Amino acid sequence: MANIVYKPVTETQDKNIQNYARQAQEFMLAAQRDAEDMSGISGISNAGASTEYTANQQNGSQGTGGYSKTNAAAIEADSEFQQHLSTMIAKYPGLTKDALYRTMERESAFNTSAQNSLGSGASGLFQLMPVSAKRVGTTTADILNMSATDQLKIYEKYLDSWNYTGGSLSMMQAAPAFANASNDTVIYDPIRHKSVYAQNPKWIGPNGLITAGSVRNFFGD
Repeated sequence: MANIVYKPVTETQDKNIQNYARQAQEFMLAAQRDAEDMSGISGISNAGASTEYTANQQNGSQGTGGYSKTNAAAIEADSEFQQHLSTMIAKYPGLTKDALYRTMERESAFNTSAQNSLGSGASGLFQLMPVSAKRVGTTTADILNMSATDQLKIYEKYLDSWNYTGGSLSMMQAAPAFANASNDTVIYDPIRHKSVYAQNPKWIGPNGLITAGSVRNFFGD
């Protein structure tokens, strides 16, 4: 039987081992950050939510703020919703009613029972993902049984959980950790995040990438 000779690790080999260990740790941290970045809202467009459209929506009838008149009218007539919205606008400088309405239109067509048709689990007016619902102490199943006002209150909790202080909602929908990213920042890698590209084709910019700018453009910022 051949003798096995064990050689001591050289200084160079030891440094390489340490580098590999550090790279592995950095990879794991990056994966954790990716999971956290993606734990926001689905951002699925109306085409991705299993909503029922009115004739006006199908024909593209729009209100003065850029949102559909038909379903927006129900929200507009909800005094409790409007009262809480006013509270949020006062709380978050730069948040506008138009921006919130635009977000609801693009996410759910103002349908409180909207569910993502591509299997992400996103639900409700703001298409909260299951992990985001858990983040604010609820579930997507519960959200689907909530009134528009209660869903707005849950959305407020979601915004608070990401330290939202006002302004654009687009990145809060797509990737809250990139809220202050420049428009040319690629927020989802086309290789690592294939499912995001498949579920959110309208986020993709002319260059074939999902950037902060292409997401803001989708939400009308």
